[in-house]
Amino acid sequence: MNTKNYLLNKKHIHLIGIGGSGMFPIAQILHGEGFFLTGSDNNQTDTLDLVRDMGIEVFMGQSSDNIKGADLIVYSAAIMDTNIELLSAKNSGIDTIERSVLLGLLSTRKDNAICVSGTHGKTTTSSMIATIMLKANLDPTCLIGGKLKVLGGSGRAGKSENMILEACEFNDTFLKLSPDVAVIINVDEDHLDYFKNLDNIIKSF
Repeated sequence: MNTKNYLLNKKHIHLIGIGGSGMFPIAQILHGEGFFLTGSDNNQTDTLDLVRDMGIEVFMGQSSDNIKGADLIVYSAAIMDTNIELLSAKNSGIDTIERSVLLGLLSTRKDNAICVSGTHGKTTTSSMIATIMLKANLDPTCLIGGKLKVLGGSGRAGKSENMILEACEFNDTFLKLSPDVAVIINVDEDHLDYFKNLDNIIKSF
């Protein structure tokens, strides 16, 4: 896979679970870069209102009809293999990509990707860096784990080479990223359902 050019010929991207906390900032970035987006979700939320305010069509519920015209389907790790939209995409030959893999690809497209990791404080620290860069007119691309007023959400597409990413350790998601600057705030016991013990957490960091 040519990571930097993977999205070059993708015109219509469909996001399954577009209102999710991990998917919404990706939608903001892709929308800001000019991609045509659609999405689907099962539950009406305030976040979906923000998605619709961006002019993105959102389908409530899952249906194979929802992905018509799409040439890339983005899904999160929470989406089951039996999801009708994911199955339809795979059966019809439409490219599919898991959210964390796409996030890794996005991080390769910038020359100054700052990835903020740590067991506690990732959202606060990445929000502070994003705010500083925005106030300094450095026009960063941002993806953080919480809604930030200055972003109008949790993500934005910038035109500079600066990128701030909140790098989550759960399921070793952050190991898919390509940081130019890696920030590690702290390492503590968390997500033990996945890591089992502190030694494994330390190995991942």
